Formats: sequence, structure tokens, C-alpha cells
Amino acid sequence: MKTLIKILCLSVLWFSCDLNIDYSGLDPSAGDYSYGCTDETACNYNPNADINNNSCIYEVDECGNCDGQELEWVELWGECYNIETTTELNLSSSNLTGEIPESICDLNINWNYPYSFNISNNQLCPPYPECIPQSSIDSQDTSNCP
Repeated sequence: MKTLIKILCLSVLWFSCDLNIDYSGLDPSAGDYSYGCTDETACNYNPNADINNNSCIYEVDECGNCDGQELEWVELWGECYNIETTTELNLSSSNLTGEIPESICDLNINWNYPYSFNISNNQLCPPYPECIPQSSIDSQDTSNCP
């Protein structure tokens, strides 16, 4: 039994000391240590960190967004889209309700080309942004609008 305990203790020491961290050249009294995420695949990788402080953050959504970063990427129906480079938007017959924000006009879309923008057959309420084509407005079911 004593032998088993010795083996267990040595095993714990052996595996817990295998950190592979090179502290040479660092002077703790001079404050040379820099803590942070040292994993290059993490969203918050810190190339200046000497010691990993277990703060690494990894992809948190399907589009590869990291904890609120890169908000221009959104996931819709299983696909990732970059809002800043969107040139087409077809949301016809999608059961959308509510109002359309004015900021939709900031998208780089040819608003008058029917294949570039289509929100017909939804329940979107007025007022509509000026960029929205009349054909999309005419086909809205506004019976539940205030």
C-alpha cells in the first residue's frame, strides 16, 4: 500500500510540473511578467503575454464572432452574412412584422432592382424608409399595424 501511495504522489508531481513555460530572462521583482491569453487561436490572444492566465475566449457563434466582436456578421437561416458588404436582400414571405429601421438605407443595395431587394408579402408597418421601393410597400399586410 505504501508503494502505491508513493507511485500516486510521484505521478501527480510528474504530470503537474509539465507546463513547458520558459521563464528565463524574466525578473519577477522588476515586473517583467505579462499575463494574458497565450493561445494564438483564441479571440483575445495577447502576443505580449508571457504567462497564460486562462482568460482565452474562443468563437461564441456560428459566424466566428468573438464575444460581441465583429458585429457586422450575422447568422440568418444557418448562413453567415456580412452586413457591410450586403448587396442583395430577399426576405419576401418571411413572416416579418414590425417597422423597418431607417438605417436599412445605409446598405449598399440597388433599391430599384427587384432582385436586389425584396421584402414583399410580410406584415411590416409604416412608416417606411424612403429607400424602400413602392412594390415592397404595396404588398405588406398592414391589418395588424397600429
